Amino acid sequence: DVSYNIGQVDSVVMIYDGWKKLSEIDYDIISNNVSTNKFGTFNYIWDGLKVKKYEVDNDNYLVSESEYDISGRLIYEKVYLRGDAGSFYEQNHEYDTNYRYRLLKITRLKAGFLAPQTMQEVIWQGNTARILYYSEGGVLQFQADITVNEFDDVLTFISTSSNGTLLQDVKITYKTERFMPYYVPMTTLSKK
Repeated sequence: DVSYNIGQVDSVVMIYDGWKKLSEIDYDIISNNVSTNKFGTFNYIWDGLKVKKYEVDNDNYLVSESEYDISGRLIYEKVYLRGDAGSFYEQNHEYDTNYRYRLLKITRLKAGFLAPQTMQEVIWQGNTARILYYSEGGVLQFQADITVNEFDDVLTFISTSSNGTLLQDVKITYKTERFMPYYVPMTTLSKK
């Protein structure tokens, strides 16, 4: 995964076993030279559908604990905050289970808040959605409009700030054969 920002390129090298992430190395690249290991090296230790993420370069600091459902959707995560071993927040992810990967809401529970806070809310209409991103205090920070294909892969992502300023305009393409031989379009099946 390579993302471009003004004056720099952030690059992430990930190794997977199927959909399960095993390791990650994050770089900050300036002038096509790897200048720093900006974010570090991370390892993922799996136990069934639960995983712990460790930062290797920081004495194997426990970054997060997460749980996925049988379809590979993130349903729960506990993120540890740096500098305070006892400080963390927990997030729950809700999906429309009639689809492969359609997020509906992310709620966060953190010390100091009596009730879970909505961090993301997604409103679907066909293959398009509006994602609303909130601060922990419930203030709308920005929003994104997305379109997805029949596999719920994001095709377009356009985000704007709460005052309407364009933040990102991303278009994504995929190889059409990437699901073969597991996926056969309905139009190619005969009704014998």
